[in-house]
Parts: sequence; structure tokens; C-alpha cells
Amino acid sequence: MKTYKVLLISTVVLGLLLGGVLAFQTQASVVQVTARVTPPFYSLEDPIPMYFMITLTNFPKPYKPEDVNASTLLVGSVVPMATQVEESDEWPKTTKNSFKFKVEGDPLMYWVVLPYIWHMGFPPHTRVPIDVTVEGQFYNGQEFQGTFTLTVFTEKPELDPNNPPPPP
Repeated sequence: MKTYKVLLISTVVLGLLLGGVLAFQTQASVVQVTARVTPPFYSLEDPIPMYFMITLTNFPKPYKPEDVNASTLLVGSVVPMATQVEESDEWPKTTKNSFKFKVEGDPLMYWVVLPYIWHMGFPPHTRVPIDVTVEGQFYNGQEFQGTFTLTVFTEKPELDPNNPPPPP
């Protein structure tokens, strides 16, 4: 009788521990949305745009564009949403199907795009598609992310200041 009670108590404790471990094994999933950038093309020969506009769409149910917590947005894991857009319109813009916001051009180029191009050492006059991730949270704390492609054209060889002129 004594062994039966010890075995019963041990089984109950083991079951509770196992149930607790399984309860905490749930993984937090990241909600996928569609991201798009405007302008989608940029040439290194041109001046950097003051702003790039990012549009988030295709929010899965039950989420809507107005559920996006704008203060949590990061582009390329380092560039936050621009907070002082010098235009008469209010940003970010929320419609029925999309959430639009702007990021400053200099930080996006110098912190995300150009380090990738410099690191990979692309030759002059090349089209370089760069996938950039937009991440953030909804107001309920659920994380989301989307990826857009920014195509960058490297300089033409004759305009590259690091290339010496050809020998005569």
C-alpha cells in the first residue's frame, strides 16, 4: 500500500511537470505581411532621396492596417520610421488595406543598402537587388515582418572615382 501511494504521487508530479513544460513550448510566430518600397529603383549616381515610402499590405485576419504600432517599425533592423516628414500630409497613412510610412533616405542607404553593396564588392554598372526586411508589432504585441526588394544600380566605370584612368 505504501509503494502504491509513492508511485501514484510520483506519477502525478511527473505529469504536472511534463504538462508545464509542454505548456511553455509554444512558439511565437511572426505574422507575414507584404512590403513594397517607393521608389523601387535607385542609382548610386543620383542623389539619395530624402525619403523612401514603405507600404505594408496583405494583413492576415484578424489584423488590420490600423493595428500597426508605428513606434515599433524598423527597416533593415536599424532604420526607424521617419517622425518629422516635412510635408503637409500626415504620416503614417492608414487605409482600409494598407499602412504607409516613410523612412529617411540617408540612414536607409548608409546603414542598410551601401554596407551590403560594399561588402559584396559588386562591379561597376551592375543591378543589385537588395532584400530589406520591415519588422514591427501590432498593438497587441504580436510581431510581423515583410520584405521588399530595392534594386540599386552601381556607378558606371567612368564615373567611379576609385578607378584610375586607363593607360594611354
